[in-house]
Amino acid sequence: IHLDAKVNGRMTDIYVAPADFLADCGTTFSKGDDVHIIGSLTRLQESDAVLAREITAGRSTVYLRGEDGTPFWTTGKNI
Repeated sequence: IHLDAKVNGRMTDIYVAPADFLADCGTTFSKGDDVHIIGSLTRLQESDAVLAREITAGRSTVYLRGEDGTPFWTTGKNI
């Protein structure tokens, strides 16, 4: 799953996690949702992208990657 979001006034691609991992966490997103993302800004094919480490939508926070960037869906960890 990835989201298109305005970051500092610019459209940015946010790489979140595989859909099945998010479904297991009970997390969904809809157009217009207000989300708070913590992650790393990087460049992919000449465009800005964010690799999300943590995402909050409403009152729900999902932790996606460890401090070292390792995705939790590859380690068997879950929120």
